[in-house]
Amino acid sequence: MTLLFGSLLLFIFIGVPVAFSIGLSVLVYIIFESTFPISIVLQRMIAGVDSFPLLALPLFVFAGVLMEKGSTKRLTRFADSLIGFVKGGFGVVTVASSAFFGAVSGSGAATVAAIGSIMGPEMVKRNYAKGFTASVIATSGGLGILIPPSLVMVIFGVTSGESIGRLLLAGAIPGIITAIILGITAILMAKKLGYEKSSSFELREVWESFKGAILPLLTPIIIMGGIILGIFTPTEAAAIGTIYAFILAVFVYKELKIRDFPIVLKKVVVSSVMILFIIAVSSPFGWIISSEQIPQKISETLLSMISSPIMIIIVIQLIILILGMFMETNAIVLLTTPIFFPIAVGLGMDPLVYAVVTLINLIIGGATPPLAVGLFIATSILKIEIHETFKYLWPFLLALIVSMGIHILFPSLTTFLPNLLM
Repeated sequence: MTLLFGSLLLFIFIGVPVAFSIGLSVLVYIIFESTFPISIVLQRMIAGVDSFPLLALPLFVFAGVLMEKGSTKRLTRFADSLIGFVKGGFGVVTVASSAFFGAVSGSGAATVAAIGSIMGPEMVKRNYAKGFTASVIATSGGLGILIPPSLVMVIFGVTSGESIGRLLLAGAIPGIITAIILGITAILMAKKLGYEKSSSFELREVWESFKGAILPLLTPIIIMGGIILGIFTPTEAAAIGTIYAFILAVFVYKELKIRDFPIVLKKVVVSSVMILFIIAVSSPFGWIISSEQIPQKISETLLSMISSPIMIIIVIQLIILILGMFMETNAIVLLTTPIFFPIAVGLGMDPLVYAVVTLINLIIGGATPPLAVGLFIATSILKIEIHETFKYLWPFLLALIVSMGIHILFPSLTTFLPNLLM
C-alpha cells in the first residue's frame, strides 16, 4: 500500500500528468510488490471503460458544447431579467446563468468557460472588480458537477455501483440550495463593495427573455423526465439531449454551421478522451485497492484513532478537499471512491448524501489554489493573476462550506427526490 500511494504522490509531485501518474504507480506496485501478472493492467483498463453507462459521458460533453451555440446567451438574458434589478444583482445573474447552463452541460469546467466568456467581460464592463468577477464565475461554475445531468455523478455511479438515475436526482435540490447560498453571498458582497443594479424589473422583458430561453430550459426536463418516467436510461437520455441540442444549435438558432462541425467534434473528442483515459488507468488502481482490502485497513486505522463516526467523515472530506486543491475532479472521484465510499456507508452515511457532499467539496477544491482548475479558467478569461481574487474568493468558499454542512445535517434534502421519484 505504501509503495502504491507513495509512487503516485511522487509522480504527481514531479509534474507527471495525473492520468500517467496513476498508471505508472500501478505498474510500480505490480512489478515490485505484488504477485499479479503485469497483463492485468491492460485487462482492467479495457474493462474499466467497457461500460454502457459510460457512453453517457461523451454524449453529455457533446450536448454541453452544442448548447454554447445560441442557448447560453438566451439563458443569461432570462436570468438577468429575473434577478438583475437587485443591487449588485449581476453577480447573482452569473450564479443563476451557471446553474442554468450546468443543468445542460454536466461539466464544471465547461460551465466556467462558457459562462465566463459571456458574463466575465460584461461584469467588468459594469465596473465589477475582475477579482470579484473571477471568484463568482469559478465557484458558481462548479455547480455544473452537482446539478443534473452531471458528468461527475455518472463517473461516481460507475465507480461506486450506485444507481446513476438516483445520483442525478440527488444533486437537484442541493444544486439549487447551493446556488441560492452563492447568490446571497454575491448580493451581500456587492452591497459591501458598492455595486449597482444591472437592470430594472420589467414583466415584458421577463416574458420576452423567457420565450427565448424556454427551449434550452427544456433540455434538463427532457433528460431527467425521461429517466424518472422510465422512458430511457441515463445513457439514452444523454443521446436524446445531444440530438435536441444539435437541433437547437443548427436548425433553431442557426449559430452552428455544418462547416464548423469538425471543430465541435474535435473539442468533444479531446475532452472525452482525457476523461476516459483517466477512468481507464484508474480501473486497475481501484481493482488493486479492492483486492488488497485497503478500505477495510484504512477504516480500521481511522476507527482505532477516532471514535466518532462524524469525525471520520470530516477527516475523509478534509482529505478530499486537499486532493481537490491539487488534482482534477474526475481523477479524485475515481481514486477516492473505492477507498472512502465503503467506509462512509459503513459508518451509516447515506450513499447519495456522501456523493453530494463530496461534489460540493470538489467545487471548493476546484476554486482553491494551487491547482484550482475553475479559478484558473476564470482568471485566464479575465486576464488577471490568481492572487487578485483572494480577497473576494474566501466568502464564496465559506458559502460552499455552509452548503456542505447543511446537507450533512439534513440528509433528506438530498434523498427526497430520488426516494419520491425512483
